[in-house]
Amino acid sequence: MKLISNVAAISLLLPLLSGCDFFDAKIVTICEAALKQRLLSPTDYKRVEISRSEKILNGAEYLASLQDLKLSAAIIQRDMRDFDAGKVKPVQINIFIKYDTPNSFGVPIRSSVDCEDISLAGDGSGSSKFSVKINGKTETEWIAAGGLRE
Repeated sequence: MKLISNVAAISLLLPLLSGCDFFDAKIVTICEAALKQRLLSPTDYKRVEISRSEKILNGAEYLASLQDLKLSAAIIQRDMRDFDAGKVKPVQINIFIKYDTPNSFGVPIRSSVDCEDISLAGDGSGSSKFSVKINGKTETEWIAAGGLRE
């Protein structure tokens, strides 16, 4: 009888726990934080679905990602030497987020974004709100473009 009550208690708690952030990878938490910063009503954000894809970058793709960051030539050369020596194994991680949030009239609207980061560790553990791109724009690029809300 005690086993049945324990199973029942666990089955009631699991749905509550699945909404908690500790089940999410660090990059998911960072992507959602970056997204919420760009919303009209971040407190009303509701996640609908998240999917993840990864792509191991070759030398040309890694070079293009470094150039996209507008780094100095010396830093790019250093990073490419590390790549050629096998010290880094860059992976492009994309988190696709489908979410609901109300528009300016309070009507819930379903939207989606692509959150991208280049991870040198391959797992997104080095991601930060400054490194991720939401729909192709970093936080700095978004602010420079006028900070238009999603």
